[in-house]
Amino acid sequence: MKQAKVVYIFLTLLVFSEARYTYNQVFKQSNVSIIKSTLRKGWYNIRDTLHHYKSQLSELELAVLAMLLGNSYLLTSSNVQDDVDTKQNVTTNDVRNGQNLECSLKEVDKLSQLNCTPREENQSNCARDIQRLFSNISDNIWTLQFLDSWGKPSPSILQESLHFVGNYKQCRKAKAPSGNDKRDSIFNGKYCLLTISSKNLKKKINANLEPVLLRMGSCLPDSCSEYEITKMLQQVLIELEISSNLTVEPTECRTETRETTKATIAAIMIFSLILAMIFCGTCLDILINLCPQLICKSYPNHDEELKMKNNFKNRDIHKTKNSLTKSKTYEQGTGVQILLAFSLYTNVPKLLRSVSSKESLPAIHGIRCFSTMLIVLVHVVILGAPYFINEPDPSQLTTVETVFYALCILAVDTFFIISGLLVAYSTLKKMSTKSWKISWGSFYFHRFWRLTPPYMLSFLFFLGLQRFMGFGALWATVQPADKPLCEERWWTNLLYVNNFKPFDQQCMSFTWYLAADMQFHIISPLMIIPFYFHVYAGVITCCIFLLAQWLITAYLSIQNDWYTTSKLQNMNSPLDYETYYYMAPYCRLGPFVTGILAGYILSSNNGRVSMNKLTLVFGWLFCCVFSVAVVYFESNLKEENLIGVYPAAIHNAVSRSAWGLCMSWIIVVCSSGYGGPLNSLLSWSPFTVMSRLSYMVYLLHSNVASIFFGNLDNVLTFSSLIFWMIYSCLLMVTCIVSFIFVLVIESPMSELETILFKHQKKY
Repeated sequence: MKQAKVVYIFLTLLVFSEARYTYNQVFKQSNVSIIKSTLRKGWYNIRDTLHHYKSQLSELELAVLAMLLGNSYLLTSSNVQDDVDTKQNVTTNDVRNGQNLECSLKEVDKLSQLNCTPREENQSNCARDIQRLFSNISDNIWTLQFLDSWGKPSPSILQESLHFVGNYKQCRKAKAPSGNDKRDSIFNGKYCLLTISSKNLKKKINANLEPVLLRMGSCLPDSCSEYEITKMLQQVLIELEISSNLTVEPTECRTETRETTKATIAAIMIFSLILAMIFCGTCLDILINLCPQLICKSYPNHDEELKMKNNFKNRDIHKTKNSLTKSKTYEQGTGVQILLAFSLYTNVPKLLRSVSSKESLPAIHGIRCFSTMLIVLVHVVILGAPYFINEPDPSQLTTVETVFYALCILAVDTFFIISGLLVAYSTLKKMSTKSWKISWGSFYFHRFWRLTPPYMLSFLFFLGLQRFMGFGALWATVQPADKPLCEERWWTNLLYVNNFKPFDQQCMSFTWYLAADMQFHIISPLMIIPFYFHVYAGVITCCIFLLAQWLITAYLSIQNDWYTTSKLQNMNSPLDYETYYYMAPYCRLGPFVTGILAGYILSSNNGRVSMNKLTLVFGWLFCCVFSVAVVYFESNLKEENLIGVYPAAIHNAVSRSAWGLCMSWIIVVCSSGYGGPLNSLLSWSPFTVMSRLSYMVYLLHSNVASIFFGNLDNVLTFSSLIFWMIYSCLLMVTCIVSFIFVLVIESPMSELETILFKHQKKY
């Protein structure tokens, strides 16, 4: 019954809203004053109906009705001397009832009194232009361009399809001609996005998504400021007596001008310098490789090298040239070496080389690639969900889709496992040939240098250049809303402490993982060094860290009633969940510790662990049971399937560590030669190349997705096929862009570390 009432009001509003110009376009002889008088009466009837049913409607339904009614209120309350005496004074009650638009606009201008007459000289430019727009509604096609550009309700409103975008391009082209000369215009169309949100919804909604209830595109004269439009919409909520529940957010008006900031200038200068070095370095590298004899003349032992070259067969001449080139590079000094570090001629073949070193663990490449794809998947869902007409409901996912959802959530933990395993594996191998007193300064610097230049340059790109890569109704909306935070708190990202900030106060919030990973790397020697003295010392130390993480997580889970489900809307405090559990290093340490244990096992056995059949059987059984259990509870999305607080606390405490043990087992078994077909898949040679792109893919995928969604002309209709096609295209484009960024940033920076610190003691 309630839905029937809502649909009735929707239909009434739609008919009423469209009638304002349809009647005038179809029936040219109609009397404009009669139509406006009729529509104005209809406005009051609908308002009274809405007041009658207001107690039975949700905030969502009220917001939709308020936005539609606000549209009609704005367009029909203009007084153009048809059936209202323009000389009468207007009372406060008249303004609240929407009987005089000019006086409402004067309230927008914060005039000291509401008793005003709608005289031309006392009106704001916005009021005059709106009056001019709707006084010409009967016989001018240009008014139709304005009105038709407004957003209109789309299907699936009852399924919370709340983005009424409108026609941005048509609004930008709309002009009010000046007299008979259509080339000159009194005012132009200005596209603005009206937004109503719920005060209660902001406390409950998933913190990953914007707390917005409803958006509607509007096309108004460009003389109207964002402030004036916002105040007009606020007047509608006051008129409907629902302003206490709903909030009018600041209006966002779209322009095609982009502000040039200091970040923009810095980005242009730095990237121009890098491109210049790439060009010069590539040209120099080609010259050296094509004309090695020009280089050899500068050698003191030139004759001996030529004799050595002649002793080789023709098939070995290329190797000799390469050796001479390398010697030449060293002899030419640091400046030339730095320039050659940016050479595409060398870096492209190096990046595309699919053969990994003998000491590497090839199965890690496949795991890293699959984890990266899953992370991109979940972030595309988060960024794109508000811009589908029928926003996907997690509780309606199929079994296969819920498994993918759970794997996406666990993908970050897989990266922690790989990070812990590799740092323990490489460090313990160095300690076995030297001592535990390795160069720990180099240990920390290498990690900082490995992560920071690509991180900060992509950060600069995001902050300075991305704003120029799109236009449209959705552009500013879909772009990350944390740019002001980035300008204020960029230093938290540089120091890798941004994950200690509340989730809604972070810059580039998805980079919390990098901060946590760096923090784990800083404390990793406390767990690695004990292994040098005795295996039990290392195991006990790791167990202490693991137990501490379990106890802290369980305590926080019980205190905050955190459930096992990842559907944050079901929780009492989603922001606290994100800040104090999901991104907190003391709650995510478990997988990193299990990775360190796996790294010790591999390093102490030279990368290959001997296992008997019984060990393999029990190991795979353990892996399958625990991995299925973890995935099952993580994919438990339906509210009726929630378990109690204490079982949930146990799950939240140990599930990620259990996942870490499962992934560690797979890596150890595959590296030891017992993986069979799974090892063949994970060690597939193309994964080696894709694995080298994974870091830049992680840094850039959010930007690529934002640019795509921001350039859409309208919202999309969600379906599994459409979503997977969008995801596949975005993943492919992200890989291409990441390939370029690796060649431009990551590879040169890795070479620069080798060149600048070649005399420094290796850790």
